[in-house]
Amino acid sequence: MSGDVFRKPACPMLFSAFVGAGVQFLLLIFVIIFFNMFSLYTPLSISYWSSMLYGMFPFMGAANGYVSARMYKFYNGTNWITLTMITCCAVSGFFVVCLCMIYIFEYLETERIVISEILIIMLMWLMVNLPLTAIGTYGGFRSPKFEVENKPTRLARKRQKDTTCLLNPLLCYIVGSVIPFSVIGLQFYYIFTSISGDQNITVLYWSLYYGFIISLVLVAEVSIIQTYLGLCWGQPNWWWRSFIYGGGTGMLFFLAMLYRLMFRTTIYEVTTLCVYLVIMLMITAVLTFSFGTVAVASTFAFNTVIFKKAR
Repeated sequence: MSGDVFRKPACPMLFSAFVGAGVQFLLLIFVIIFFNMFSLYTPLSISYWSSMLYGMFPFMGAANGYVSARMYKFYNGTNWITLTMITCCAVSGFFVVCLCMIYIFEYLETERIVISEILIIMLMWLMVNLPLTAIGTYGGFRSPKFEVENKPTRLARKRQKDTTCLLNPLLCYIVGSVIPFSVIGLQFYYIFTSISGDQNITVLYWSLYYGFIISLVLVAEVSIIQTYLGLCWGQPNWWWRSFIYGGGTGMLFFLAMLYRLMFRTTIYEVTTLCVYLVIMLMITAVLTFSFGTVAVASTFAFNTVIFKKAR
């Protein structure tokens, strides 16, 4: 088992890009929290969110590239140029397309389009995010490789059949995604129902920030428990399972927002509905990559410690 637990997953380059994207999203969220701690911005300002999205997110591409490169180098990967292109196009490019779609829908409704803002988005992506991601990827490949006590063996062990219902994919998804989502949703429900009024808006945002941090801890704990159960039953392939089950919590938020759109919200304009759906996709992507990255990082640290002790 110790010779297979750190074996590279399927599609290691794509997996590394997804983990790096999660780090970029987490840094953006924590920077927003930091600015609100010292009242540098107000969350009620639209220009605040625009400046965060246009200004902060592209500059964090260096962290995205660095983490992606370190992960890919751990899997003995060498093609850092292809990794840079996948990292930029798979995640950052998706958000650029979503923002451009929002402006297109706005044009279809108002017949007025702000060319300058679209140009700023494209320039920030091409002139800031892409070069910084390339620099971070190059720096990650120049850094020392992650070293673990248990090296992967030359031949992978034969995969055992699932002899327990605890390894059923549907049950693992329920435990890894539905339970954290239920706890987080219940916590946010009590936050919104107990706080009302403009004078309590600061308390509301602080409660949301604390709830987000608690949700990260909960996702990490559930991911570690699931991985430990899988290792006990001879299933060492935990990389993608940890990311999917952890990120599944973010996917359930999309279903919750879709339910609210269908039964709790009345939208008559098609363009407004399309904008709402695009924003839902963006929020879902942020939560999915963030939770999945936290699950992978916590599980990796857990496996490193327990197999080091076992050795």
